[in-house]
Amino acid sequence: MSTHTTTPATDLRASPTAQATRPGTAGYWLGALVAILATVAALMWGTTTFLDWRSHLQDFSRLTADGTISVSVTDPGRFFVYLEHDRSTAVPTTPAVTVTGPSGEEAALRAYGAQLRYDVPGEPGQVGDAVLSFAADRTGTYAVVVADLEPGTAVAVGDHLARGWISPVVGSVALLLGGLLLGTVIVIVTAARRASAT
Repeated sequence: MSTHTTTPATDLRASPTAQATRPGTAGYWLGALVAILATVAALMWGTTTFLDWRSHLQDFSRLTADGTISVSVTDPGRFFVYLEHDRSTAVPTTPAVTVTGPSGEEAALRAYGAQLRYDVPGEPGQVGDAVLSFAADRTGTYAVVVADLEPGTAVAVGDHLARGWISPVVGSVALLLGGLLLGTVIVIVTAARRASAT
C-alpha cells in the first residue's frame, strides 16, 4: 500500500514586512521650506541692494548753480556728468563743463549719446540724465567747474549707474529662481516616489 505525502501549498503573497514602505510627506514640507527660504533670502538681498543703490545716488556730488564740484574718486573708472531736471521737460542744454584731475591735468570730456537715467532720490518727479563722461584714471579729488547752467537744473557727478550693482541683482534673481526650482524638484520627486510605492 503506497503512501502519498501532501506538501502544503506555499503562500506566495508577500508579507507586510516585504512590501515597499510608502515614503512620507516630509519631502513636500522640505520642498516648500526650500522655496520659502530662497524667496525670503532673495527678496532681502534684492531690497538691500536697491537701498544701497539709492543711497549711492544720494552721495553723488551736486551743484544747483554755476560753480565748482569736488569729486572724490577712490575707485578709478569712467565718471558721468548728469543733469537733474523735471521729468516732464526735455533734457536741458548741456552747460560748459571742465574737469581737472588730482595732479592738475584737464580730463577730456565726451558727450554721452545713449540714455542713462535715474530717479533723483528724495525728489519726486525729478530725473537725472547723463550728458557727459570723463575718465578718472587715478584716485584723488577732481574739480568739476560748471558754467551757464539752466535755472531749475542741478548737476550731479558720479559713476555709471550699473557699476558694481549688476552682480548682486543677478545673484538675487538666480537665488530666487534656483530655490523655487529646487523646491519644485523635491516636491515632484516625493510625489513620484509615493505614487510608485502605492
